[in-house]
Amino acid sequence: MDRKTVKKKLDQLGVPRRRYSLNGKNLDDRVIISKSNNKWYVYYTERGERFNEKYFDDESEACIYFLDSVKRHAGLDID
Repeated sequence: MDRKTVKKKLDQLGVPRRRYSLNGKNLDDRVIISKSNNKWYVYYTERGERFNEKYFDDESEACIYFLDSVKRHAGLDID
């Protein structure tokens, strides 16, 4: 899985863009996926702070976790 696939799935689910960032932009109150130093990071931001940060060596693993995190924060069932 890659970020393009994640975007398509989120669009199909009707998840508003204000719930997530796929380009690493640190915007408040959303789930972020970013790449730094050959690692993928997924975390939630609120008031400039990072919460529940996890890192991955593989984009696909990070995207799966990111998708589940966005769905959870949007109040959607995870299948």
